[in-house]
Amino acid sequence: MGGLKIFIKRLAMQILYPAHGGCLAIPIFTSSARSRQSNHSPIARQNFRPNRTTRGGLKPCFATPEVSKKMGVHRPKGLQPQLLKHVRWVNGSGKPMPKSDFRNAWRSTKNTYGYDLVSLNHYAVRNAESFLVKRDRGRVNHVDRDQGFAYWFRMNNNAAQDRSIQKRIPMMEEKLKALMADPDIARQHYRCVAAHKDKIAALKENKEQMELYQSLTSARMEKLSTMHRNFGSNVFFNGPQCIPDDIVWADHPKGFSFTVERQANPS
Repeated sequence: MGGLKIFIKRLAMQILYPAHGGCLAIPIFTSSARSRQSNHSPIARQNFRPNRTTRGGLKPCFATPEVSKKMGVHRPKGLQPQLLKHVRWVNGSGKPMPKSDFRNAWRSTKNTYGYDLVSLNHYAVRNAESFLVKRDRGRVNHVDRDQGFAYWFRMNNNAAQDRSIQKRIPMMEEKLKALMADPDIARQHYRCVAAHKDKIAALKENKEQMELYQSLTSARMEKLSTMHRNFGSNVFFNGPQCIPDDIVWADHPKGFSFTVERQANPS
């Protein structure tokens, strides 16, 4: 689920439209310490995200068919080799992406992130109850990878508060009201909400799923969600279980960092 923010519409179109491809920076919005499912929109409830410079994913906004074959998950795909030197691919601030990123980039770096004109909020975990459903459903692209404890830890980075999209809530609610005026749409909406709640209830009857839910909503995991800046990449690869309790609960000086050796097969 995502929310699109276009800050300066006319300027954005003037800068992005002449390009051959545009990519949106994706700030990963977190659970914001929400454990329970709600009928309210995530943009009203979830307002914490990583710091701006944290590497977030990319989503293609558009691609020009003359220079690329299709829209990929994170960038235009099938770029014509003979046209590479002419390609202009820009980020969410309208700044050119480096040519070294044209083939393989899937996320922003400290040098390529940009949110000034347009960005796409990604509510990767929403809340702990809905996350159980997401995990049970499985991944779309990486079907062999579990979305469990370690995934929640990586994605639930409560570093900074960002309410910028909330000024669009009245507009969203107006559009939603118009959609819900259609009885067929309204009926299907309420069926889906009911099915989601039923699935949550069923999963929480499962011992393994309930143990995961209790771990996700624990005071330890809530504290870790505010400490991402202190951890090296191997910590996120291995999972939160590799962090000793004394690291979690201690008062650390500014600039403190902690990492571990990378495990071959983290649990």
